Amino acid sequence: MPTPDKPSARNAALAACVAAVATGALVAHNVPESGGDFSVYWAALRDANPYARGLLYPLPTLLILSPLRWMSPHDGAVAFMAISVGLMAFGTARLLGWPSLVILLSPAFWSNVWDLQWGPLLASAALLPACGFLAAGKATVGVAALAYRPNKWAVGGFVALVLLSLVVMPTWPYEMMHQVTPATPARRAPHTPPVLWLGGALGLLGALRWREPRGRVLLACTLIPASAQLYDHLLVWLSCRDWRESLGLSVAAWIGYIAFVATAPHDLPSNPFPFQVSIALSVYVPAGLLMLLRPLRT
Repeated sequence: MPTPDKPSARNAALAACVAAVATGALVAHNVPESGGDFSVYWAALRDANPYARGLLYPLPTLLILSPLRWMSPHDGAVAFMAISVGLMAFGTARLLGWPSLVILLSPAFWSNVWDLQWGPLLASAALLPACGFLAAGKATVGVAALAYRPNKWAVGGFVALVLLSLVVMPTWPYEMMHQVTPATPARRAPHTPPVLWLGGALGLLGALRWREPRGRVLLACTLIPASAQLYDHLLVWLSCRDWRESLGLSVAAWIGYIAFVATAPHDLPSNPFPFQVSIALSVYVPAGLLMLLRPLRT
């Protein structure tokens, strides 16, 4: 979504601080003292062997969060989301321009804030080469972040963090995979590539623009396993050519989300189909169709 209205680094940093403070205030109000979903990371950070309790996240995830281990679970959750959104706001404004901040209106963004998820940090990894290592925090979806604008700093940071995790705990890949038992799917949301969802294959139209960042990120998001929840699909908004397309995609996604809620209740672990169809039709179908528009002028 290139635009001539790109701010200076100073102004982008000020916008990032405003976004971080606003996010922190919102999360502080909504998250319980136990830290909500962040409490899983918080407990793992304090274990000598985080996989002894059945942790299902890679060690690089904990290395990224390690500066927060001295906080309470509530404060750690607040800091995690505030920093994540601040970095995303800075990268979006700095690289794509002020109008592109309409991405903050997307339901995928708000799903991340509400559920304390990694989407904003992954967007930061895509937009800011110095933050490329953050893609290792959720390495599956993180690969799509690296596909957006791959460069030696982003990819190098990603690889360096993975290697560091193996130095810290060489056995973590085995121990994490050992937690994935036949009973695991019953307590986790299934992760499958959107290309397999009804309508999701239209995301393959990103291949038409594979030379452009927007085409690569859409293609990667379509092929990489992800949860059938909106927070795992924030990177699709980076496939938009400008703020108008981003806003249009958000409108389509909000309509899909409202229609999905109107047909509740749903149970993701036992029947992911309604979740997958909702996201495929309201996110991947319109994003794919946007690839058919005229090429980006540079």
